[in-house]
Amino acid sequence: MIQPQGPLSCSYNKTMPDDTKPDTVQQDSSADPSVPPAIKEQLESSHVTQMSSEDMNAKIQNLGDEVHKAEKWMIWFTGAIAFFGLCTVLVGILQWHVMNGQLGEMKSGGVDTRDLAVAAKNQADLQREQLEGTTAAIVIFSDVRITRNPTTNDEEVVISLLNQGHVIAPEVHASLQIDTVSFVDLKTVFGSQKVTVVGQQVRDGSNWSKTYKLSNFTQDDQRFATQTRTVNLRGTFGFDNGFGRKYEQPVCYWSIGSYNTKNDDGGSTSGGPGFMPCDGFKEFVSFVRKHELK
Repeated sequence: MIQPQGPLSCSYNKTMPDDTKPDTVQQDSSADPSVPPAIKEQLESSHVTQMSSEDMNAKIQNLGDEVHKAEKWMIWFTGAIAFFGLCTVLVGILQWHVMNGQLGEMKSGGVDTRDLAVAAKNQADLQREQLEGTTAAIVIFSDVRITRNPTTNDEEVVISLLNQGHVIAPEVHASLQIDTVSFVDLKTVFGSQKVTVVGQQVRDGSNWSKTYKLSNFTQDDQRFATQTRTVNLRGTFGFDNGFGRKYEQPVCYWSIGSYNTKNDDGGSTSGGPGFMPCDGFKEFVSFVRKHELK
């Protein structure tokens, strides 16, 4: 009876360590050769499909988040551009106001400067005119007379120019003709010469003079009672007054011998010899002839 119990006890002990094998078989059913291939492929395919769908949803979620982030950045970027654009417009408006104000000041300053310049010029012109009026050169024929040359005994006409101003006359010029003419009718010319004075400078208060020989004129023609010939001096004369202003004028003179006339009140008047202006010369000669004292 004891012998049969030994094998039974051994058989029981061998089965105890293998209690976990059924669980292993249940966990790895794919390795079970008893599962059909078609079912195995279907199980694997559904598993892959489930995994791909989950990955796709995750990627779409991630992509949506990225798009939302990009949209937010774009909104901020657009807002920043609009803000900076608005700031630029405001700065431009401020600059325009500042420049407009500066332009107005410049215009006002330009007008003031121009007015000051005009006033200064007018003042300078007035001072120049006053200075010119009181100091300018004034050149005249101070002495036109006939004299005898002590060496040749020829009769000569002396032309003298006098500067009555207070500055130098930088230029004095004259173009004259000197004729010896019959007296009293003034018709016959016995001699003629042309005289030109160019670029002479006459100092203030000084004289410039020159003599010219007369033809067919004698000492007797220096006395009215014996005068048969007269000298006619005519032409043009001009000068610079020292301030750039030039004067040009005609000149005309006749010579007359020494005379003595009686007045209506019983007195007498004497004059000559010398030159007198052409205007009124004939009338004066007629008066002397009528009132001459013998």
